[in-house]
Amino acid sequence: MVIKAHAKINLSLFVTGRREDGYHDLRSIFLKVGVFDTIFIKPSFREEIHASAGPEGKDNLVAKVLRNLPYHVYIQKKIPMGAGLGGGSSDAAAIIKYFFKDGSRAFEVALLTGSDVPFFLIEENAAVVRGRGEDIEPFNVIGHLFVVIYYPGLIFSTAEGYRELSRKRLYFNEDEAEERIREIKEILLSGSYTRLRGLLFNSFELIHRGGVIEDFKDFMVRNGAIDALMTGSGSAMFALFDHFPFGLYREYHDRFFFTAPVYSGHFFQYSSSKIP
Repeated sequence: MVIKAHAKINLSLFVTGRREDGYHDLRSIFLKVGVFDTIFIKPSFREEIHASAGPEGKDNLVAKVLRNLPYHVYIQKKIPMGAGLGGGSSDAAAIIKYFFKDGSRAFEVALLTGSDVPFFLIEENAAVVRGRGEDIEPFNVIGHLFVVIYYPGLIFSTAEGYRELSRKRLYFNEDEAEERIREIKEILLSGSYTRLRGLLFNSFELIHRGGVIEDFKDFMVRNGAIDALMTGSGSAMFALFDHFPFGLYREYHDRFFFTAPVYSGHFFQYSSSKIP
């Protein structure tokens, strides 16, 4: 069996506070994009998990799903590790969908595996995600939307990012976050993507100000992007276009992923080169 596990970007991520169970409350919009890992599954005498990059065996998130089932899993990685693109969560969700046909059981296993994992179980390409990932409101983004993703080769610790937000009390007002999320969703459903300009926000950018993030955002806006943002807890960034950026692709196809939501054809190329 061969399965694709798609990456996601966060079309805004508001951290609104810390819960009694220790997790943080989020308001976010997730969007699946055409960058993906390829997973090969076949029966074996014992559990075996290998990957072209990143953790293997029990250290891989997939191991939490397999639980010693006698299968050989090989993950051909295309999604950068530690980038905020959800690669590990998407890989785990792909395995869950393969082994668990009951939807409620699959969701339960997904939430136990990781906060981002349940999103990757849905068939739609987007969702409003609340809580720690358990409250999912799926919808489909339609129309011509193109995404350019840049991974600067840095790994940002998600746990450390949350600790820093908590220490500095950099929480976004919950009511304002809910209003902004509703507005962004309405724009995505309308297809009037230029109205997104100035609305996108990521709480984690508050602790990673300046430097490569601002360089990327400025560079993309100068080259016609609607807006640009860091995804997840970083370090990957993305820019949105309402047309395919052929000029950028011709000059920088070896530096960025050029892709789109999973409903359409896509182009992508990976490089960790620095922004010019």
